[in-house]
Amino acid sequence: AILHAIGNLNKELYNSVIKKDSYLDNFFNNTKGNEDNQKMKPEDIATYMSEDKEIDVLHKEAVEAGETVVPDIEEVINNHFICFSLVEGHIYELDGRKDSPINHGTIAEILNTTNTSNNNNNNEDKLLDAVIKIVKDEFMARDPDELRFTFTALTGTSNV
Repeated sequence: AILHAIGNLNKELYNSVIKKDSYLDNFFNNTKGNEDNQKMKPEDIATYMSEDKEIDVLHKEAVEAGETVVPDIEEVINNHFICFSLVEGHIYELDGRKDSPINHGTIAEILNTTNTSNNNNNNEDKLLDAVIKIVKDEFMARDPDELRFTFTALTGTSNV
């Protein structure tokens, strides 16, 4: 989910959080395409990741640096991560278990409001409200007794 989120950041935010020539920068340049190469298909990105030993090393280092007890490799873990991303005015759910992104619609459609402005910042200001509505209406309504979930937001710095 974090890779989905980072991969869908706008250029300004991406450049503010991803160090040039870092592992992630190289990963996205190799898979998303640029002036030197074409964008990979999702199945090719999966192959690229499964064959990439550097991500295994970096992941192991991050896990060992953390404070959480690492479960045994054979332990069954009931965790799942998804990402919501605003792309061209629509909120997409990115889930590695699904065949393709799920388009939930525009922020105005989700919040049942009329957006009179084409200003993308106006949309971004309501993104969290729209995602919360999706989660409440679709995820929490499906299993109202399930309380195990976490939100993480990747955002820019505030000028406030």
